[in-house]
Amino acid sequence: MMNTKRIARIMPVLLIGVLMSRVSVEKAHSADPYPEGKTSPGEVRYDLDVFRKWMSFDEPEKTQHVYSDVRLSSVAPYAGEQYPRLLIERYTANASRMTDDNGLLQSIYSWDFSKAKASVLTVDRKTKDTLSKIYAMMDGDIPGLFRYLGKRGLDSYELNEKENIPAGKDVRIKYTTILEMLFAGSDHFRERECELAVANRLAEYCFGVDTWPAFKKILDARNTRPIGRFAYSTIWYYLSGTGWKHWHRNTILGLKREFKAGSRVVYIAGGNDVYQLIKTGIYDIEVIDPLLPSQPRFYAEGWDFLIKKNGIGDEIILNFDRGPKAQSAHPHLVMRRARYEEGKTFTALLHTGNKEDIQSSTTTWEIFNRDTAGRLGRLVINRRFCRQDDFTSGNGRALVMSFNELFFVATPDREKSWGIDPEKFSPDFKMYVKQLRKPVPRGMILNIRKGEQGSWRFLSLGSEVN
Repeated sequence: MMNTKRIARIMPVLLIGVLMSRVSVEKAHSADPYPEGKTSPGEVRYDLDVFRKWMSFDEPEKTQHVYSDVRLSSVAPYAGEQYPRLLIERYTANASRMTDDNGLLQSIYSWDFSKAKASVLTVDRKTKDTLSKIYAMMDGDIPGLFRYLGKRGLDSYELNEKENIPAGKDVRIKYTTILEMLFAGSDHFRERECELAVANRLAEYCFGVDTWPAFKKILDARNTRPIGRFAYSTIWYYLSGTGWKHWHRNTILGLKREFKAGSRVVYIAGGNDVYQLIKTGIYDIEVIDPLLPSQPRFYAEGWDFLIKKNGIGDEIILNFDRGPKAQSAHPHLVMRRARYEEGKTFTALLHTGNKEDIQSSTTTWEIFNRDTAGRLGRLVINRRFCRQDDFTSGNGRALVMSFNELFFVATPDREKSWGIDPEKFSPDFKMYVKQLRKPVPRGMILNIRKGEQGSWRFLSLGSEVN
């Protein structure tokens, strides 16, 4: 039997230990997960305040989407009752630009679109079979697609001369209208997924390390340049023009695998476009971007809050697309501004044509699980222009940028270039691109550069965006 005096001495010690353990557990699970003894947060905002443009429930036509890859060869041609009306509407909206390609359209649909009326049109088996054949070529036989287009009017010296005029926008709209007619349907989201899939496959073929020489022959020969314009129009429109704001699911999932393997995601020229990355579970992110005040249309609404001077303790509560009513719900994650450091000022040429001195800075946001108080990672925003040494991939760095911005790395045009030399990238260089299903190697970037050097040039792949 244990000595009662010994028990009396031990019990207070055990009681103190239990109380201390309970206090530490309560602290670990409190709603105040701040390091460095911080107990009073600063300004509190919600994801709606800072990332609204990127949130998918808000204005679907204007906001950001994440598109998956589509196996085009398995897409069934849309044959609903509304299909003829959709085709006529899209043709009519750009009829003045479409006259040179009536032959191509008639070979697909057997209709004269300049005279057709939707009320008397039907989609027969021959048309469905033709569309399925085109989808299959777009999916896995781009050379076959180019031959098909060439035989139906795009292999033409006469058409090349008509298109070889300053009205490049009309030519671009003509070819994107044709593609949109091919995938016209009742589901706008699915249409865009298919069109993005076509743009991906064209980019892979046209600038691929092994296939660029064949595409260059198409560009060099005057009679086949209309085919090159079709390819460039599609690539630009769906990867840059309207596609600049959207993500490809393959890219996000690839970056998540990199993060899980211990890499930091380095988003060059990423603005404040980090919402989808954090939502997917990527918690080690570095953004390099000058965040120019003349470019707010490319940023979500709260970009200036993310980089404001000081503001230590500010919070952003993330509810992830659950809508305005979710602001009172218990949040999943919280971002807290933990650090702000200023560097040297830099001079930027704004879109207005004016120059402005901007304060460079580094802002660090810690990311926490609000429910468990566990620290998940951080977002670091470096407000500055990118440098040559930023383009180092591997060794714990997974690089990503938008296709539109990739152009400014690839272009040899000194007035447009960011001053980055892709020739100096390592042979095993790899860049994830926001809109592409596969990472881009050094050789593909160099081929985009070669395309910009040709005398045939039609449009810049990273010019104006919608």
